[in-house]
Amino acid sequence: MREKSLEHAQRSLQLYRDTMVFPPWSRPYDGSTQHLVDWNRAWGVGQAFAADKSRREIRADVTLDKLYAAPGEAMAASLSVSYADTGDPTDPEALSGRVEWYDTKSESWQLAADVAFSKSAAGHYNASFTPSGIPVLRATPHEARFIAHLKIGDFFKDLPQSFQYAAEPVFAVRQLVAERMAAGSLEIVLAVDVSHVAPTLVQAALFDASGKTAIAVYDDYYRPTAVGRAQLTLRFFGKILHDKGINGPYSLRALHGHVKVPSAEPPEVFWSRADSPPILTQAYAASQFSDSAWSSQEKSEKIDQYAQVISEFERK
Repeated sequence: MREKSLEHAQRSLQLYRDTMVFPPWSRPYDGSTQHLVDWNRAWGVGQAFAADKSRREIRADVTLDKLYAAPGEAMAASLSVSYADTGDPTDPEALSGRVEWYDTKSESWQLAADVAFSKSAAGHYNASFTPSGIPVLRATPHEARFIAHLKIGDFFKDLPQSFQYAAEPVFAVRQLVAERMAAGSLEIVLAVDVSHVAPTLVQAALFDASGKTAIAVYDDYYRPTAVGRAQLTLRFFGKILHDKGINGPYSLRALHGHVKVPSAEPPEVFWSRADSPPILTQAYAASQFSDSAWSSQEKSEKIDQYAQVISEFERK
């Protein structure tokens, strides 16, 4: 038992050392951080739900073109209906769409707006809506979803797609105002407009100049002290840039996050900045950046705690 506990503690220490080569707020782009780059993808839903007179299963699939809609931005829904065995298209007898919002007082979903589908081809339908243009969603931010409702024979199906939106800007990135190397890392200073003195999640990705190769991600909270124009500093850890070996200029993309607005339901209201026009840094050589692992008092204390536990097991 002691040997297993010792082995577990040693593995945990090594895993922590390996993970904390980079700081929590700046990590390399890889499979574990891809969600921060491909953040605005809405994952479709669908399943077989009906059968024709020959008992052939029919399925329906619906997806939104994005997860988040900015103020004034439309969302598009795509629906397909097909036979499960061959994928051949077929059409429902009835089809409708609606946007719903969650009422926390009644703990139930309420109708926000009806949305009409139009047929684009056999078994394929499209619909669009603008969340910030729907009165109940514009008045107060709510948890929201889109529903596709289908009927084939005696079979009915609701396919829900959750989405995020903002009825008005809660945080905005305006432009690059400065950049510098600091302690071997790259700092990018942005001019921002603050609408709420509230914790603001900021997530972003650093790409090569073409915007095709992701290098590093940033993920941390910004805590403004006043509304109005301010400056936000993003730091991309030097060892990531050094190890990737990609020279600048660098392109800052996938800027997004949320602001904790107490009056909203839920309180996290999304914000984003479009990738165009691009935010480009000056030219840098990757070798200019530090190749040192991250160090901090918090990291040292955690390693010391692991070491102490290991030492106690070894003495038993």
